[in-house]
Amino acid sequence: MSGRYSPPPHLSPVAAEVWAGIVKDHENPDAIIGAEFGAYCECVALERDASRRVVAEGTIVSDERGRPIAHPAIAVARQAQQDLRNWGDKFQ
Repeated sequence: MSGRYSPPPHLSPVAAEVWAGIVKDHENPDAIIGAEFGAYCECVALERDASRRVVAEGTIVSDERGRPIAHPAIAVARQAQQDLRNWGDKFQ
């Protein structure tokens, strides 16, 4: 992918992959490309990372004193999922 449809260099690698995948499949990329689309792609990347951490480390982890707590990444994933729902189908 090159030119105006290339992911911006400031995006994380995962967000850049999300960007490229959506742009490749979108019928009108010009309608979605912009700063908000970049933020959306980073949000997808954040949700994926948080979800992977929970899968790898479990839903219950130990706090700094060794007490069991819900994995903090659960809250991160939930917030990212809510943010993605708020965008709805804008970039699909």
